[in-house]
Amino acid sequence: QATGRAQRINFSGKTLELKYSLKTKTILKHFLTTKKNVMKNVQDIKKYLKFSKVICKFYLGDYIPTEILQKKLVDFQKGVFDEITVQMIKDEFDVFKRVLDYAMNTSEEDVSTLVDVRLETALLSQIDTHLISVRPANTRWIARKISSYIDRYRLISTDMQKAFIEYYASGCQKRCSIKHRNFE
Repeated sequence: QATGRAQRINFSGKTLELKYSLKTKTILKHFLTTKKNVMKNVQDIKKYLKFSKVICKFYLGDYIPTEILQKKLVDFQKGVFDEITVQMIKDEFDVFKRVLDYAMNTSEEDVSTLVDVRLETALLSQIDTHLISVRPANTRWIARKISSYIDRYRLISTDMQKAFIEYYASGCQKRCSIKHRNFE
């Protein structure tokens, strides 16, 4: 429940990314039954804090949901979030492509992608090529320590800029810091 103090906060024009931890099949299946509650929470956030856009991502740990469950997560997001997020899970590129295709063909909402920069450079290049061909609304990249993954950041930013696809860092934590040095 929002207090009077929260009602004075205004995040108009800003996006909020909510993170849900779904580390097992049991937890994921239970989450899929909570759509009404999640929808109310998102509506309250938008009403009281005035976020213009609320999106989500899922923390899966080592759990790799089946393609069917990933499509159910896409369906869950419809009507709840302002954008449908399709995640690249581990190195399951073929499944990612099918789930992304499903989302783009069945959703009225914009579809965005979420990919970890930690993946192998060759796979990131394949992902970039696919994203350029299907043109999601935007793509988010799970940020890692910048100095350790600078080659991947360069690849992503170059490819996305050339294709005019909006891209963002997601999940930035303390380890994402930049040491002051020239990366050229």
